[in-house]
Amino acid sequence: MPRPTRTTICTATLPNGTACRAWSTRDSTPPLCAAHLHRNTGAGAPTANTNRVSHSFYSRFLTADELADLLPAAADNTLDDEIALARVCCRRILEYLQVTTTTEPADFATLAAVALTGTRTIARLLRERKIISGTAADELAGSLEKILRQVGEHLGAGLMPGDLDP
Repeated sequence: MPRPTRTTICTATLPNGTACRAWSTRDSTPPLCAAHLHRNTGAGAPTANTNRVSHSFYSRFLTADELADLLPAAADNTLDDEIALARVCCRRILEYLQVTTTTEPADFATLAAVALTGTRTIARLLRERKIISGTAADELAGSLEKILRQVGEHLGAGLMPGDLDP
């Protein structure tokens, strides 16, 4: 077997099914990158490290209680809490606009713009959550299958596997 060189790409497959594109390490058989040879096992922060939360960009603006609340959320990779927070903020602005009768026109316009920005944020977060979950691809595949079946019925031919089976 030829010796892998620096121009050899890692032969491992990623969890999403695509091929790894990193360079393989010298003298590895089969050619694998350092990550797939598990040479990076000691790299990075320890498992329970909270530096990301306590030293993050926003940490100086957060109280100790808020930082403590963020610790459990640091491991949460969903957008559910962010969507809920955006909805609460929009609701509070809309409730304020509804009960306040002495709002100046400029203040009203500012609050209305903030509420609309909040609804756009919610829509974007919902879209991102759908993409992250993978349901967007499933829905697209289902829609394409439905369209192909309808075209096949219209043409009198089966375009999808199983359409011509008795």
